[in-house]
Amino acid sequence: MKLTKAIYATLALVLGFAGASFAAQEPAAKNGKKLDVLCIYYPHWHVYPLGECWKGKGWTEWENVKTAVPRYKGHNQPIRPLTGYLDGKSPIDVAKEIELASNSGIDVFVYDWYYYNKGVMSMQESLEEGFLKAPNRDKMKFALMWANHDRCDFFRPPVDRKKPNVWLNCRYDGEKFLEMIDYCIEHYFNQPNYYKPNGKIFFSIYLSVEFVKGIGGQEKTKALFAKADEKMKKAGLPPIYWNAITRNYTHGEFLQKAGFDCTMAYNIQFQCIKDYKKRALEKGEWLFDYSELMDAHREIWNDFTKKSPLVNLPCITRGWDSSARCLPSEKFPFRNFTYPYVPIVVNDTPGKFETLAREARDHAAADPKKPFAVLINGWNEYTEGAYLLPEKRYQMGYLQAIANVFGRNPADKMTVADPYSKKIVDFPAPTIEDVSYGDHYKQRMHVWLAKSKKPTPAVIYIHGGGWTDGARLDSRMGKLLPAMDKNGISVMSVEYRWIQDANLDGITPPVKAPLEDAARAVQFVRSKAKEWNIDASRLALIGGSAGACSSLWVSLSPDKADPNSADAVARESSRVKLASVMVAQTSLDPKQMLEWIPNSNYGKHAFNGGTLESWLKNRDKNLAEINKYSPYALASKGNPTIFHLTYPTPAEVGKPQKDPTHASAFGVEFQKKCDVLGIKCTTEYSVGIEANIDFILKNL
Repeated sequence: MKLTKAIYATLALVLGFAGASFAAQEPAAKNGKKLDVLCIYYPHWHVYPLGECWKGKGWTEWENVKTAVPRYKGHNQPIRPLTGYLDGKSPIDVAKEIELASNSGIDVFVYDWYYYNKGVMSMQESLEEGFLKAPNRDKMKFALMWANHDRCDFFRPPVDRKKPNVWLNCRYDGEKFLEMIDYCIEHYFNQPNYYKPNGKIFFSIYLSVEFVKGIGGQEKTKALFAKADEKMKKAGLPPIYWNAITRNYTHGEFLQKAGFDCTMAYNIQFQCIKDYKKRALEKGEWLFDYSELMDAHREIWNDFTKKSPLVNLPCITRGWDSSARCLPSEKFPFRNFTYPYVPIVVNDTPGKFETLAREARDHAAADPKKPFAVLINGWNEYTEGAYLLPEKRYQMGYLQAIANVFGRNPADKMTVADPYSKKIVDFPAPTIEDVSYGDHYKQRMHVWLAKSKKPTPAVIYIHGGGWTDGARLDSRMGKLLPAMDKNGISVMSVEYRWIQDANLDGITPPVKAPLEDAARAVQFVRSKAKEWNIDASRLALIGGSAGACSSLWVSLSPDKADPNSADAVARESSRVKLASVMVAQTSLDPKQMLEWIPNSNYGKHAFNGGTLESWLKNRDKNLAEINKYSPYALASKGNPTIFHLTYPTPAEVGKPQKDPTHASAFGVEFQKKCDVLGIKCTTEYSVGIEANIDFILKNL
C-alpha cells in the first residue's frame, strides 16, 4: 500500500491538467460496436539480467537509439523521444505510456513475451514490474504474444555475418508448453485487465505454423490446446482464444484445423513488397516508399477476408527501419542483404498512416467475419521504425492519427507530451480536433470555441522551436487556454511545416513554408468565421520565439488575400487586430542581427545559409529575399496591427548576450522603428506568457 501511494504521489507531479470548459467536442459517429485497438509492445527498454550477460552491464537498446546515424538525406535518425528514454520496468515511466496510449484510442498492449525451455524468460520485467505495477494500469488492457523464436544477437552484428549468434533456442514440447500456461495462469491470465475478446483469454503465438509442426501436427496441437483449456477451467478462468501470427492467408485452413481461432500479421513490412530483394540487389533500390507498403496491406487484408476461413484482425504497420541496429560505420546501401542490414521504408508520415488506419477500420467493419480488433505495429519498436510514442520529428502526429480514426478515451481530454518539460500533460479536448487548413499533413490546427451566442474574438497560437522543433500543445498553451476560456475567447493552436519539411519538398528559402502556413492559418480561421461563430475583426496572433517571428511576419506582410483565387481560403484576408508575442526574432538579416547582438548565430537554417560566415558572405545578393521574410524590413507606415513584445530582461544593444537567440535587443530595435513609423507597439519585460495574456484581454 505504501508503494502504491508513493507511485500515485509521483504520478501526480508528472501529470498536469489545463482545465477549461470550451464548447464540447462533438462525439465521433459510431458505426456499430467499437473495434478494439491492439498495439504491439516491445519490452526491450530496461536493464535485464540476460541482456547484461549478452551485451554488457547496464545495456539496453536505448544505446542503439541514441547512437543511430542518418543513412540518407532527410533520414530521421537518431530518434529523440519527447518523453525521454523511458525505463520499461519503471511503473512511473510505464504510467506515462498508458496515459498517452489510452487517451489516443489504444485499448490493449500486446506484449512480446519471451519464454524458453526450462522456464527461462527474458525481458518479462517490463510487464511484471512496469505495467502491472503502474498506478493507472486499469486504463489499459494487456495480452501476451509468445515470441517463440530463437533469441539472437541482431543488435549491431557484423554486416558479413552469415548466421546470427543464437543466445536462446526455442524448442517445442507439449509438457513444457503446459508448464508455460501454468505460469501465465498464475501471473497474467488472472489479472483483472487481461484482454478477453468474446469473454475468452486472448493468447497469441508468433511462429504459429512452426509451432504446430514442432508439436507434431494439427491434431496434437488441438489436443494440447484442449489440455490448456482444462487448466484454465480448474483455475476458474475462461478458455483461451488462440491467435496465430501469420501474413500468409494460405495458412488459414491449416491453423484452423490445429485449433486456432483467428489470425493477424505481426507487421507488414518491406518483405511484403513485390520483388523487394531483387530490386535491392539488382537495381540498388534500398528505399521503398510507404505507399507501396500501404498497397501490400490492402492486398493482405483482402486475401484473408476472401480466402481464409479464420477471422483476421487487420494489421496496420507504422513503418520499417532497422538501420539503428546496424553498425554506424557501415555505409548505406549495405554490402550484404541480411537482417538488420535490409531496406528502409521512407515517406511514412502520420498523414499516410492515418489514411491506412482509417482503411483498416473500414475494412474490418465491412468484413463478413466481423473482426473485433485491429493491430498496430508497434508502440515502441524504435529500432525497427515501428513506434507511436511522440518524438522530436513527428511530435504527437501518430497518436493524433489514431485518435482521429478511433476516438479518444475519455473524449473530453487530450493527453500529450510537452516537448519542453518532457512531462505528460492533459488539455481539454478541442471542440474541433486536428482540422486541416491545407494539403500537407502538418497543416492542421486544434480549435477550442468559446460558448457564446454572439461572435467571439479568437486567438491563434503559433508555437516556437526554431521552425525545427516544438509542438502546438505545450506549457504556454496550458496557460493560454483557461485564461481565454474564462473570458469567452476562442483559441486555435496551429501546427505547420518545419524547415525539414520545406527542404524535403524543395521549398526555397525553407522559412517560406512555416511563415506562409502561419498566414494561411489566419485566412482559414477567417473562412470559418460564420461556421465557428468568430468575429473576424477581432483576431490576435500569439507565439514564442520562431512562433513570435512568424506572427510578426504575418502581421507586417502585405495582405495575402487573393480575390481571384479558386481557393476559398486564399481569398480571405490575413490581417489580424493584434500580435502579442514572446522573445521574438524581429530580424532575419545576418548583418543586422550581428550589429544588434554580436554573438548571434540564428537564422541561417531558414535560408539554407550553411555556416554563419557563408550566409553573411552571400547576404547582399540574397538581401531582397531576406527582406521579404524579415519582420523588421517589412515594417511600414500605416500598418494596422497592434504589436506587443515581451522579453525576460532588458539588454544593451551591440553587446554579446547570454541568450542571443531571444535577446531583448530584437525588441528594442523593432520598437524604435515602430515609433518612427507611427506603428502601435509596446515592449515589455516579463517572464512567461501572463503579460501577453493580459495584453490580449485588454486590447482584443
